[in-house]
Amino acid sequence: MNREEVIKKRSSKKTQPHKRELLRRTRELSALLAVAEVATQSLNAQKVLNDTLDKSLEILGFKLGYIRILDAEAGGLVIRIARGLSSPEFLANVVRLDSPHRSVGKIIFETREPVISSDIRQDLRFQHGFMAREGLISAAFVPIMSKNRVLGLMMVGSPKLHKFSNGEINLLRVFGSQLGAALENAQLDDEVSKGKNYIENLVENAGDVIISTDREDRVLTWNGGAENILGYGKKEILGKHLSILLPAERFDALAEMRAK
Repeated sequence: MNREEVIKKRSSKKTQPHKRELLRRTRELSALLAVAEVATQSLNAQKVLNDTLDKSLEILGFKLGYIRILDAEAGGLVIRIARGLSSPEFLANVVRLDSPHRSVGKIIFETREPVISSDIRQDLRFQHGFMAREGLISAAFVPIMSKNRVLGLMMVGSPKLHKFSNGEINLLRVFGSQLGAALENAQLDDEVSKGKNYIENLVENAGDVIISTDREDRVLTWNGGAENILGYGKKEILGKHLSILLPAERFDALAEMRAK
């Protein structure tokens, strides 16, 4: 082997780890983009949960998983979506954060860190045996977070022994953060919708006349008070010019009001 061949061989050995690292990072970036895409495609919270869990399991190659979300009415963490787990007892179980038992959910809420177990059968944190009876052996739990606030947790797992790599754990961390941001957006949208509906109902049921028009004075909204007092139903007034409410000699009043 001549000197040039030796140099090429050494150079090849040096570049191979670099190429593997570049390929790994490319795959991770693609995975992050894929989960981010499904998490932000909808403002429906349940669809966000379903799509994010399915995509996370697909990317990591697992079939078992679930998402627990903090539910104030239930008093703890409830399972909102699960894959590969079917026990009614397990799915209905509420993880209470005020319980003296130091559950995985409680640990995650306190530490805001993942909980990883390669074999839950040998792990004292899983003494209740719920998941082992479901056929789960290896599991990774990550917090679902938004703005440094824990909203819940996501678990992915395997019915076979699996040692989670740092890359898998880091991906799951980011998946949890992406899901948290998407959930908060969905919750904000829901709150805005509820507020909008409340105001609309308040206006609709008010006894006073409350109407709105566009810039050309065409009627856009017409509440129940307007129907009762002015005598026009919505179907006959919406889209009509506001002057319909004035006698002919008062048509100039609209222009005067605008001038003010």
